[in-house]
Amino acid sequence: FSMDTPLNQERSYAQLPGSLPVLNIVPVNDYKGLRNKKDEWFAMLPSAPGTEMFEPDTDHKAAPRDAAAHIAGWIKSIAAN
Repeated sequence: FSMDTPLNQERSYAQLPGSLPVLNIVPVNDYKGLRNKKDEWFAMLPSAPGTEMFEPDTDHKAAPRDAAAHIAGWIKSIAAN
């Protein structure tokens, strides 16, 4: 991990266009450090319509699979607007 990579969420979020809707996924059983920062980081995201935090009842590794239906629905709702 380097502070100069996209993995630096604070840096990456600050560079997002203000009109970009973002689906931020933070599993309920995610790593403690990520859970502790979720609200602070979410507040840094653009306040564009459609920006949402989703907290599936899963862990870090299973989140992509367990959130797939929500992700698909979110994409459809953004595309419809």
